[in-house]
Amino acid sequence: MRILVLLCLAVGAMLGLDNPASRQSLKGLSGFAVEVEDVGSKSKTAGVDPAKIKATIEGKLKAAGIQSLSADAALKAAGAPHLALNLDSLVGKDGTVSFEVTLSVLQGCTLARDASVKLPACVTWSRGRVGRANEKVAAFIDTQVAAEMEAFLRAYAEVNPKK
Repeated sequence: MRILVLLCLAVGAMLGLDNPASRQSLKGLSGFAVEVEDVGSKSKTAGVDPAKIKATIEGKLKAAGIQSLSADAALKAAGAPHLALNLDSLVGKDGTVSFEVTLSVLQGCTLARDASVKLPACVTWSRGRVGRANEKVAAFIDTQVAAEMEAFLRAYAEVNPKK
């Protein structure tokens, strides 16, 4: 039986931004449009289902009391907040799948040095991880996505305590 291997790297600096300052960017946001960026045909062949991942993320938001917004509703909300999951993967010659999962909050922002420069989408919080799976790839990736969602929900709750 092949063993699943997760490479636990300190990816904060490489893949994301999850610290007290970036968590402040989550304060006051009541909902997000959820996007699962194209996971690629190799991941789909391994059974990774973007629609299932999106439904899982939306369900976790709802369970935490956070709204899942339509794309139109998010554009009308202050900052146009989006929660985006990106999954990049590669299948090796031996059949193993190496992947990178990144969960990011994107929202509109203004440059501090020039307030006339307004950007429609800046990453204000993110976390990610890399890993490698030999079998049960979809289930393994689902657990990695769930772990990143739990980290997001903890970060969100830190700056948005329930009343």
